[in-house]
Amino acid sequence: MSDDHSRIILVTGPESAGNRLLTATISKATGLEHDDAAFEGWIEGGRPAKGRGFVALRTMPHGGLAGERLFYDAVKFGRQLQDEGHRVDVIIPIRDRTVSILSKAREHTEGDMARAMQEMDTAADQVRHIINSELRVFLFSYESWMYLGQAYLVQLYKWLGIYSAWSPTLSDGNVKYMREPI
Repeated sequence: MSDDHSRIILVTGPESAGNRLLTATISKATGLEHDDAAFEGWIEGGRPAKGRGFVALRTMPHGGLAGERLFYDAVKFGRQLQDEGHRVDVIIPIRDRTVSILSKAREHTEGDMARAMQEMDTAADQVRHIINSELRVFLFSYESWMYLGQAYLVQLYKWLGIYSAWSPTLSDGNVKYMREPI
């Protein structure tokens, strides 16, 4: 991969879309560090040091119920990183809307379906904003990954300009939300 040292791979998508799995996968395939916690201060304050590549996870929204759940302007943030000399690649994991809402309600909003749906709608607006920007963006389908496995993942690797055969063992997280799993 060229220019690893100033590259930021930003994985930012709706919660419950496979963000953590994809971030860890990209980190393993590239050899770049990833750390969700280290990303916390980036929005308002510190940035990764130039000369240090990184895979950054920032879901929409970000944060638990105990703290503030934040939406941020990923386009503005991406531009700021570019202005600071980083190459920025944005990857947006997308998962079936209904499954994502059910997962959000279970994992992130303490069963509050109305809140899960509202947050999903806000995230969709944010995704539209990102894909209509000048940032370099790859939409990554969770369902396609589960269906095609490594063959689909390799398409992302090619887009990123990395050469890796590494793929995690996959387990389709959608099955638990199906009424009659196959």
